[in-house]
Amino acid sequence: MEINIYGRPNCQKCHASTDFLKRRGWNYTYHNLMEMDLQAAKNILDESGMQSIPIVKIDNIYIGGYDQLEAYINGVEQRAM
Repeated sequence: MEINIYGRPNCQKCHASTDFLKRRGWNYTYHNLMEMDLQAAKNILDESGMQSIPIVKIDNIYIGGYDQLEAYINGVEQRAM
């Protein structure tokens, strides 16, 4: 499973997302939208259809933000029990 988090510095929900994954031992890649090429960042926003950050992409599906990430990971972990 490939998890990508798109966010920016000083974003509480962005940090909460990465902290949540770290605590759970999940691997992810963090992308700082402020350091990305402007067109690349715009493409992420357009592809995701989201208007807020963080933008969470699991495999090839944009699932939403922090709340959706937490629900998704909790569901995966429960199914694995």
